[in-house]
Order: sequence, then C-alpha cells, then structure tokens
Amino acid sequence: MSPLLLFVLMVTSFATLLTAHIAIVIGLARKVPRWRALVAVVLPPLGAVWVIRDRQWLRGITWLVAAVVYIVVRLVG
Repeated sequence: MSPLLLFVLMVTSFATLLTAHIAIVIGLARKVPRWRALVAVVLPPLGAVWVIRDRQWLRGITWLVAAVVYIVVRLVG
C-alpha cells in the first residue's frame, strides 16, 4: 500500500473515531443514568458497548469500525 493511502486512511479513521466518540458521549448524556457519559469520556470502549446496548446501533458500530480500521492501519504502517 502506498504511504499516501495509509496516511489518508489513518487520518480519516481517526477523525471518524473522534466524531463517533463525541456523538456517543452526547447520546449517553441525554439518557439516564447520565454518569455513563462521564465514564465514556475516560473509557471510550465502554461507551461504545453502552450505546450498542441502548440500541444506538449507528454510533456504536461506527465507533467500532473506525477503531478497527485505525488500529489495522497503525499496525500495517
């Protein structure tokens, strides 16, 4: 793979991961118990698990896919 493609994948996946994480924290803050949003700020994977359990599929799956892509690109590059 070309270095440019790896760079674009890494930046895109990290931006998607960060955006999904912010959406997860906001989604958790809107529902009771609200303390889960604070915990999700410190432990992002736990936030992804909680939103999937709360049936917020798009946020959780987006976070998981972006995290996997980012990790794979970091390992390859």
